[in-house]
Amino acid sequence: MHKKWVGWILAGMMAVTVMTPFAAAQEVTPVSQTTQEQAWVDDSCLYYGTVTAIGKAEDGTLLWLDMTSGRYGEYRMLLSEQTVWVDSGNYTADDPSDLAVGESMYVFHSGVSTMSLPPQSPALAVLRNLPMDTGCGQYHAVEAVSIEEGKGRITTDGGGLYLQVDEKTRISSYAGQTLSLADLKADDRIIAWYEGVQESYPAQTYAHHVLVLPGQEQETLTRAQLAAMLYEKAGSPVVNSTLQYSDVDPADPYAEAIRWADGQEYMNGFGDGRFGPEEAVTREQMATVLYRYGQDQGQGFIGAWAFHLEFTDADQISDYAYEAVCYLTMHQIFPAEEDRFMPQGTVTREQARQILDSFWQSLED
Repeated sequence: MHKKWVGWILAGMMAVTVMTPFAAAQEVTPVSQTTQEQAWVDDSCLYYGTVTAIGKAEDGTLLWLDMTSGRYGEYRMLLSEQTVWVDSGNYTADDPSDLAVGESMYVFHSGVSTMSLPPQSPALAVLRNLPMDTGCGQYHAVEAVSIEEGKGRITTDGGGLYLQVDEKTRISSYAGQTLSLADLKADDRIIAWYEGVQESYPAQTYAHHVLVLPGQEQETLTRAQLAAMLYEKAGSPVVNSTLQYSDVDPADPYAEAIRWADGQEYMNGFGDGRFGPEEAVTREQMATVLYRYGQDQGQGFIGAWAFHLEFTDADQISDYAYEAVCYLTMHQIFPAEEDRFMPQGTVTREQARQILDSFWQSLED
């Protein structure tokens, strides 16, 4: 197993060789070559291409972009309210109302894509107005921030890239507000502008502008997202089993992950023909799924065992989940709140990132 799963964004790591926007586009690994380390559903891949068609709803809402690239081929980028639009030349949020066929742009998109032709993938950030004489903005997840004597260091890309910032670094919000170094915090999603990157480990560079994006860490983890996380960690294997859930569209970006998770018996439907891809994952469900995955990796209880859970709500844990909760609690993988496990509670995407970090490490120990 790999020693470190990457937080939310791998595109920045891909950009350690960036010197110009064109160079960045040449160096980034396309979706078809994503690695096992891209475990988080929102890990991003960078696509550089030209818009060939624009899909809109009757009310004018943007739905998708068809794009072409000599290097990465044809793609359909799926747009949503969570997609951020950035004017890379002016370091600001962008208004896509003047978007036109023939425009070239960067799209940071999910590492999860459909098996259709062309592939389809959710767009996380679209960067327009690309400068040709300076580096284009790069999409990162902030893992840690340290500040000392007016200088700061932003840790990103699984600890693989340090962004140095100081009082000269301009920091702004997606809403247009001016921010300070003290406003940066772990789990922020940012667009950072910088030039060359030192070829070291960790790689290092100086960021002259940082744009802080709207927070998403409190969004609740869905069943489809959990399936996608494990599927990516497993290396996105080819799946031949039949997908028979009435609420899973084979063209959905998560369809292959759900097909795989169901075939491996890590996740099951509700018995009425539904999988519930958009339903929130409960804490006991996530514990069970991870335990089943761990058992396939040679982990879990062997033979007779007994484990009394001290949680005040232990009697609320479903029978199917009890063994899983015991195991993950014993290994301090699944955090509880004081003396409660809250089996029917939900999990935010940020909490899931922390749980998975501990889980992957436990599989390697």
